[in-house]
Amino acid sequence: MAYPKKITETSILAAARLSLEHDGGLSLKGVARRLRVKPPSLYRYYPSIIVLRGALAAEGFRQIGGVMRAALAREATLESLALSFRRFAVAHPRLYHLMHAPVTETGQNRAAREEALLPLLDLTGLSLDNPEFIRFQRIVWAFVHGFIALEQSGHFVAGGNLDIPFRAGIRTLAASLKRP
Repeated sequence: MAYPKKITETSILAAARLSLEHDGGLSLKGVARRLRVKPPSLYRYYPSIIVLRGALAAEGFRQIGGVMRAALAREATLESLALSFRRFAVAHPRLYHLMHAPVTETGQNRAAREEALLPLLDLTGLSLDNPEFIRFQRIVWAFVHGFIALEQSGHFVAGGNLDIPFRAGIRTLAASLKRP
């Protein structure tokens, strides 16, 4: 069977990301329309929308990991990592939401999520299975993800610059945590 040469996994992921971010949702029909192919052409690469969502979420984790690695190279602080993480989430809210949706949980997604933790591992000097790292990571994650979730859902109704309370919160958290 001949397959259209104009599509690849990379082009499908790029179209899926555009569809997600600009059309407000993700469907195989929408992705196929962006690529100017019929939806069945995508099944060779992604047999279902769930697999495509998982692949897109994994790509998001790889990208956020890269953003955090760059931040860590500039400044090796928890604040730098947290700020870069939040900037990514604010710039790509739908992708960020998809990355944390239970429906996208796959082996590829888990591996990419663990890869995204590498900058935090580098900062702490601990291993992924170290109980101190797990404790540290969970506390930091609860604040950072919780803040982003509240921000993206519109719960900070008083307005104003949210960078100020986010920075204050992460500084307070960093100071209160005994860095492993």
